[in-house]
Amino acid sequence: ANVRGPFQLARAALHALGKGSCILNIGSAVVRRPVLPEGVYVATKHALAGFTRVWAAELAPRGIRVNCIHPGVVRSEIAAAAGLPTPADPAAFAQMLDA
Repeated sequence: ANVRGPFQLARAALHALGKGSCILNIGSAVVRRPVLPEGVYVATKHALAGFTRVWAAELAPRGIRVNCIHPGVVRSEIAAAAGLPTPADPAAFAQMLDA
């Protein structure tokens, strides 16, 4: 879903996109600092970031922008269960970003 979905969606929409259009992919902060033991998730988000850079170069001549945002960890039950620091723990969160 992290790679195939955005790839297929962009491919299907290309015929309708023109100059000034934008494709926006949703990545993850894990491309900056991997989270263990989520290796497959981290790898797929890296793949999406790579696809985004390639698509941006390929589609720029057509006036189509391609970007990827990488949101960070938010306070949630899932993050807590994974032991991830959140903005509610400023010191741990800053350490994660600096790593």
